[in-house]
Amino acid sequence: MSRSTLPFEPRRWTSLYDRPSQPLLYSLYLGLPVLALALLALVNRARATRATALAGVAVLAVAFAMGPHAVLYGPLAEIVPWLRVFRYPSKAMLAAALAIALLAGLGARALAGAARGRLAVALFLILGSAGTVLVARRFEAAPTWSPLVGMVFALVLARQRVHQTASLTRLSLVTLTAVDLVAAHVELNATAPTALLSTPPAVVAEALRDDGRRVHVWDYLRPPGTSERLLGRADPYRPATWPPSLDHRVVEFAAQRQLLVAATATFFGLETSFDFDNRGLYPRDLNDIAYFLVRTEGTPVHLRLLQLGAVARVIALHDRGFEGLRLERMLPSLTGDPIRVFSVPEPRPRAWLVNRARVADGAAAIGALLDPAFDPREEAIVATPASFEPSSLVAGSVRWLGRRADRQQLETDSPRPALLVLADAYDPGWKASVDGAPVALLRANLAFRAVPVPEGRHRVELVYRPRPVLGGLAVSGSAVVACLGLIVAARSRLRRATAHKPLASAAREPRHHD
Repeated sequence: MSRSTLPFEPRRWTSLYDRPSQPLLYSLYLGLPVLALALLALVNRARATRATALAGVAVLAVAFAMGPHAVLYGPLAEIVPWLRVFRYPSKAMLAAALAIALLAGLGARALAGAARGRLAVALFLILGSAGTVLVARRFEAAPTWSPLVGMVFALVLARQRVHQTASLTRLSLVTLTAVDLVAAHVELNATAPTALLSTPPAVVAEALRDDGRRVHVWDYLRPPGTSERLLGRADPYRPATWPPSLDHRVVEFAAQRQLLVAATATFFGLETSFDFDNRGLYPRDLNDIAYFLVRTEGTPVHLRLLQLGAVARVIALHDRGFEGLRLERMLPSLTGDPIRVFSVPEPRPRAWLVNRARVADGAAAIGALLDPAFDPREEAIVATPASFEPSSLVAGSVRWLGRRADRQQLETDSPRPALLVLADAYDPGWKASVDGAPVALLRANLAFRAVPVPEGRHRVELVYRPRPVLGGLAVSGSAVVACLGLIVAARSRLRRATAHKPLASAAREPRHHD
């Protein structure tokens, strides 16, 4: 299998840096009443300066949030290149929502303003409500309560005529706005019982290990067509039945939770391997090996890859292609298919020593993994040459001293120089040292990592310190210092103004002469 035949998903890769089909956040709802109050602030002359500034912030935030979907994103990123580091520009809609909310607050204070402005906003609401109905009909969606709320809001706003009713009108419109927002978010995200989130599924007890070995949970959504091929249905996690009293989304979540899909296994202390790139963050080599595992299903290479990744258990809904594994347990599931727990014979430990290495990368590395002569127990495939001579002697032993998400500590003991191989993904953000001295971190077996160690007993440490994180910490720290400086400066100005105010008042008082 050549590197070029691996099934990259163009849609997955082009979705990097926020290129989804929908440019805005689905969970962000403002509603016609909020927009109407914001518009009312803009037509009020008394608050024109602040309203215009907030509107400018909202427009810029929306322009940036649209990302590649809008023409302003490119020029903005050219003017300020560091804006390109934001992987999800659509999150800028939160800043836009805050600016619009502040505008709505100014609009609520301006309700007692000119009647012409109120009538213009009422007309906007009527047109917006009608437009909402037309859009719903165009896309064959059921019209919601939003047009009705907009019409009621417009009528209340248009009927305000005298200042004496301003307080009552303001209370009515603000209440109507709050009701609109609460009603919009009641069904936006389904809520699940706490026990569903905190109680480990039954499969966890079957797969949990304390030796560092991993679990592979089969993904039926990628490559496309996997679910149809293996399960005979398009939706692999759809429940067979569910109680009418429960939201179907909650039951679907429970069905996925039973199988530990989408990396939920880590929530219960299980470490997984060969997961697909759900976030579009993998380097190409890691993406390669995840698809490579799927393509080799049912072959001896499939078993070799699982062993290489220190996978001790495989969790799946099907059994075809797992002839080299041993079925240990079958558990019931909401999908109707039993959850199958397979054990992998003789998986590699989380870290081990080898005394031979062959240099290969890319397609050549994949070819080396396919080579029947390749034995991961004694040999590693490295992208760059390792500085030790091959040997037929026993490589040595490895003992874990500590293992955390961003730091690993091991002790190696070898009769001659060797290569410490870890069943963890390679990333240039990891830094290695032996007895405190920095050493090169190698990419081994296509997507894993390795550290050359000299003969004898040594302490090996790996820490994860990527440069972007350090840069982000520096920016965040600078922002905190700047905010504290602004607060101190503002308080100093307030104290000076307070100290001079009595003197100014005394100067304005009339003087009396006897």
